[in-house]
Amino acid sequence: MSSSNFFFNNTTTFQFLLILFLIISSYEIDLKSFEIFKPNHITFIESHRGVNREFPENTLRAFQNALDNEIDGIELDVWLSKDNIPVVVHGSLFGFLYFYYKKAFGFVRNYLLDDLKKLEVLNGNDKMPTLEEVFILSQGKLFINIEVKDGRCDKLFPILVDLIKKYDMFEKISISSFHHKYAKYVSEFNKNNDKKIEFGFLYRKKLIFDLFKYDMENATLNVYYKDATKERCDKAHENGMALIAWFKMNDKENDEIYKELLDNGVDCIISNFPKQAKAYRDFYFSNYNKTNVTNSYNSDNYNINNEDEL
Repeated sequence: MSSSNFFFNNTTTFQFLLILFLIISSYEIDLKSFEIFKPNHITFIESHRGVNREFPENTLRAFQNALDNEIDGIELDVWLSKDNIPVVVHGSLFGFLYFYYKKAFGFVRNYLLDDLKKLEVLNGNDKMPTLEEVFILSQGKLFINIEVKDGRCDKLFPILVDLIKKYDMFEKISISSFHHKYAKYVSEFNKNNDKKIEFGFLYRKKLIFDLFKYDMENATLNVYYKDATKERCDKAHENGMALIAWFKMNDKENDEIYKELLDNGVDCIISNFPKQAKAYRDFYFSNYNKTNVTNSYNSDNYNINNEDEL
């Protein structure tokens, strides 16, 4: 008797294999935006604080330009105002505004929204947007990576949830933070709701592998681009997580760096030059798949000045 006949003639073994197959086939890792295990996955490009080399960072004009140029998503920073409104500004330590807005000498949490709206960015007259204004602007056409700077989880998280529900942005946002206590809030929410929120663990190099102690779906690993090695990409994927590589504002970016990140298997690049990153990404995957290659890629078509600082 052949081994195949033995297995299929053995009722107990067949039932066991059938149950095992059903369990495996029903298991799905839910990484909404990245779909890293699907063969048609193409790395996302997110615009760091909007298109920050052409417009003041974290402003509606910077986000609008990302939308106009069909960038996959934007990354932005959120603090809570004195009257509990999520506003979009990077801020320095503890949300200090001096280096971002004219005549601003305090912290975000000490200003009412009306007072924040009176401020103008250092290099223009743009006003500080609220997160709700960005939601309205995006109309669900941009993925929004919300980096939460404010560590007051108990106050901010319920407000974020209300906004996400109001505009039904569950499939279009991620909450990311160096404050990993937000992960517990997100995890608890996901356990009790059909619609899930994605959480991104922002990590510094020495702490990267500590995150795998968290038992959490809908999670990503967000690391500095120099730490986005193939080993870390593979480790993240083995744990059901997408890996996101981000650049600092003054980092050098070029095609060689993009290629290395794509070769390593990153799932998303947060770039200060999203138009070039997107163009190179499209070129890379067109050549990788050997399909739809209509013309060669020329980085000279994209105006990159890595010395600029806003």
